[in-house]
Amino acid sequence: MRLALIVLFWFTLFGKAFAHIGHFGQIADHGHTAAGIAIGLAGAIALIKILKDRQKNSEELEEDEIQEV
Repeated sequence: MRLALIVLFWFTLFGKAFAHIGHFGQIADHGHTAAGIAIGLAGAIALIKILKDRQKNSEELEEDEIQEV
């Protein structure tokens, strides 16, 4: 619930600037737009790596449990 309120508050700060990605230029110039895309891409890559590592660790734990028995 708290997260939803924070997101709603964030979107109201800029008004119509978040109507679609084309309006992103109204709150940032081209350099900031490229930086925003790069940060988003880095976050997506990090999330994928975290999820893959989590799956790998759970598989290793299952193999260890099987070997102990």
